[in-house]
Amino acid sequence: MNFLLLLATLLLLAALQVRLPAIPFVGIHLEFLPALVAYGALTLNLPGLLTLALATGFTHDALSAGPFGVTGLVYAGTALLLHNFREAFDRDLPVLQIGAGILVTLTGALAIWCFAGFHFSGLWKLVLLALQAAVITPLLFFGLDFTRYQLRAP
Repeated sequence: MNFLLLLATLLLLAALQVRLPAIPFVGIHLEFLPALVAYGALTLNLPGLLTLALATGFTHDALSAGPFGVTGLVYAGTALLLHNFREAFDRDLPVLQIGAGILVTLTGALAIWCFAGFHFSGLWKLVLLALQAAVITPLLFFGLDFTRYQLRAP
């Protein structure tokens, strides 16, 4: 049931990411998928985590102009890193959730930067993506944890 909920969330977040317009005067789109990878890294077991990270990365690549498969590999690597340190972290702390979301978002953005080319105006967008991840990730953690709790209630 956990994985089915995450798969439905992946499809919903991908649809939102495509349909919502760019933020005016900033020029960035809302990135929901890295927050889902951070949630999976701190919640799922290893096979489920890798499947979710690769599926999320492939979905992200299908929606972007970058090369297919790169974001999936980066998300999987970052999720493995977070998963390895999961025992030392308390996943219910918002600071940890924000940090995990920022880490996944920035590694995905830097991987795309390697193919698109580096430029100084992109540094501003990286800062904005990090701020966006800091807001979206704890909200997604709360929403998914609440939904999981409601599905388990008798």
